[in-house]
Amino acid sequence: MMIDTTHRPDAVPFPMEFSPIVTTKRMPRKRKNVSFFPKVFAQRTLHRIDFTAEEMQNTWYSTSELREIKKSSKMLAIKLSVATTTDDGNDETSDCLRGLEGRTLSGLKTRRRTKAIARNAVLREQSRQRKWGLVDADRIADEYYECTECSSFAANMVGLRDQAAAKELHNEPAATAPIGASLPPIATSGPGACRRKSMAASALGDSARSIQRIASISSRRLISDAIFAV
Repeated sequence: MMIDTTHRPDAVPFPMEFSPIVTTKRMPRKRKNVSFFPKVFAQRTLHRIDFTAEEMQNTWYSTSELREIKKSSKMLAIKLSVATTTDDGNDETSDCLRGLEGRTLSGLKTRRRTKAIARNAVLREQSRQRKWGLVDADRIADEYYECTECSSFAANMVGLRDQAAAKELHNEPAATAPIGASLPPIATSGPGACRRKSMAASALGDSARSIQRIASISSRRLISDAIFAV
């Protein structure tokens, strides 16, 4: 069988048995380095393996102390749930609600309802994407955020308020009224309480990581990024 090798303008070239070699220019890699702030502040601290048994007991909460804290928090949340309110909307009780908003009866009910609505919205969107053969993670995130937007904004506003209150408390030399003074006190040793207070105080600050960001790369949540970026 003879193959016509004459050149014709409309001739289709024979397929090649190998891929053409494409040369790519290799970009130089940037050398990694570590830099330090010129002014270094070092503070010596005792390693935990060098703690005595008494110091370890005074530094960390025990299982019984944590159980008592959870029990007291639960009792305080229940007490605040049934507390009567005045005409101006302020609670008559002097106990602080900070950190227990989601543990009250109304808070738990709202949280469960919001989670159920958001879960159903995500499942519906996933079902729709499977039906049409789509894969859009941002769309799923938008559906979820649309149902939790109000709760996210409210939680961030509470966080900003608590951050300001914590900074104000940290700057005050004297402690304010205890939370839940009517509840049974938690039995803790004296030196441990002082050490735990100092450890908690060192964690307070104006770092941006102290506020949980509610936004991701989704386009619908860019407004939240701009509002709560610190």
